[in-house]
Amino acid sequence: MTEAESGTAPNVGSAAKKVLRRSVANLPSATPVRTMSVLFCDVSAHPPIAEIRLSGDLTEDTVADLGAELAALIRTGHQHLIVDGHGLSHVSPVCVGVLNRAAADLRPIGGELILTGLGSTDAHRLRSAGLRSAIEVGVDADLWLTSPRDRPHSASNCQPVDATPTGHHPTGGDTP
Repeated sequence: MTEAESGTAPNVGSAAKKVLRRSVANLPSATPVRTMSVLFCDVSAHPPIAEIRLSGDLTEDTVADLGAELAALIRTGHQHLIVDGHGLSHVSPVCVGVLNRAAADLRPIGGELILTGLGSTDAHRLRSAGLRSAIEVGVDADLWLTSPRDRPHSASNCQPVDATPTGHHPTGGDTP
């Protein structure tokens, strides 16, 4: 009597294991196994400011997702984008093009792109790969947004500051 005739459901778990074993066993020994990177974006958007907290890996596998998120925020009227990289385990220089494009889109509308939470090694790697000098790296986002006259000159040597974005920023008319 077959499983269909007896009314019992087939054991899908063991069938899946068998398929997995076969597919791995059929790989040629010289074929490299490629792992996929994962990037998580937690967005807190209060126009004209958006904070994007990243975790995971910012690599060539995930950079398009970040680019799409930044472009969508700019299209919806966000002029100040704060990208917090505290949760990143890997930052690849391939993200420079996406960040430069976002900064170029923000400049004509009076906006800016701020990167926080990057270690000095990652910040140096991105600058060496061609990250625009207009993109501030390693500044305290709260200080940047609340004290525009105290901003460091773009040619200054900003060092990373560990600051967790609060999500509460003045939007222009709310200052005391």
